[in-house]
Amino acid sequence: MEHKAARGVAILLQQGALDAHAEFLATRFELDWLGQSFTRCLMDNTPLAEACAAHYARIPAASRALAQTVKHCPECGRVYWRGSHFQRMHRRLVGWQERRSTQS
Repeated sequence: MEHKAARGVAILLQQGALDAHAEFLATRFELDWLGQSFTRCLMDNTPLAEACAAHYARIPAASRALAQTVKHCPECGRVYWRGSHFQRMHRRLVGWQERRSTQS
């Protein structure tokens, strides 16, 4: 609640199913789960930037050939690519978006 963007409001989510939390948040805030997905660092929320050759070298060899889109965090240095984790997360976001659309 003390964060400047919170404007005195905070929502505490109890332990439970992630899908249920997503449904609650989407209903409450009319979230677009796909609009800005995968554009910020998971560690520090910094906008991601295009990667250079040095960043590609940090991707595991098995994933390197498949990685078309590679981004990095200019703040902490983490490298992001669209591997199997991306595929799983994207499917989950699509599901949340579809459920939100059917509820509208």
